[in-house]
Amino acid sequence: METEWVLRSLYRFHGARLSSAILALTSLPTVRVEDPAAVSRAVGWASSGMDFADALHLASRGESAKFMSFDNKLRKRAKALGAVGQALSLQRPLRPPKASRRKV
Repeated sequence: METEWVLRSLYRFHGARLSSAILALTSLPTVRVEDPAAVSRAVGWASSGMDFADALHLASRGESAKFMSFDNKLRKRAKALGAVGQALSLQRPLRPPKASRRKV
């Protein structure tokens, strides 16, 4: 995730150029990636318009059946890309009861 941030913010890589760079870096024999399948899925989703960090979090969910996010844009984009389905429910977390939402 940090590599993507540096490529995007410092080197101004975007879109296909950014995706290609990440795939090229992760395919180097001296580079180890924690979860190559998740990175590959995240790059694919990011190439289709999802934020890379959001895509990587979603792709790294493992066997979890639910993925909670307050980010409406992430939920809509994930559904549009087919990143969610029968095996995954992308939901907005429940708001706490009114009694626990005190103004400070």
